[in-house]
Amino acid sequence: MHESIAHSGYSEGSTTRGAFVLRTPGGRLRLTTASAGNPHPLAGIRVLDLSRVLAGPFAGRMLFDLGAEVVKLEPPEGDVTRGWGRMRHGISGYYSQQNSGKRSVCVDLDAPGGPALVRRLAAHTDLLIENFRPGVMARHGLAYGDL
Repeated sequence: MHESIAHSGYSEGSTTRGAFVLRTPGGRLRLTTASAGNPHPLAGIRVLDLSRVLAGPFAGRMLFDLGAEVVKLEPPEGDVTRGWGRMRHGISGYYSQQNSGKRSVCVDLDAPGGPALVRRLAAHTDLLIENFRPGVMARHGLAYGDL
């Protein structure tokens, strides 16, 4: 799993504008750029989104808008924001705005096999977003070192 995304910006005389570099503690891994043929600089990047409420889902939405494939993991009862705000045709406007374009997968972290499924998904992803209280991921065997 990759640790961070750094925006390189624009360098004088370069034909690359808006380049993104994925980094791990070991160094650079991949460079993608926006171009006429690929307007999405994060195309090919996979994101696993375990976040809830505002900041995490918003970050996942921005990554999707930049071309990343985002998979949102939700508990069996669904994301709490599925019932927030104005509803239209049974769908929350708030939830649909924050999670547009994401794939949804139901995972019960308290069920046997739930954390193992998350570890298997994380093994095939570039970034993981979570905003649980401190210690929740570790309690499920999903701390950074476990993934």
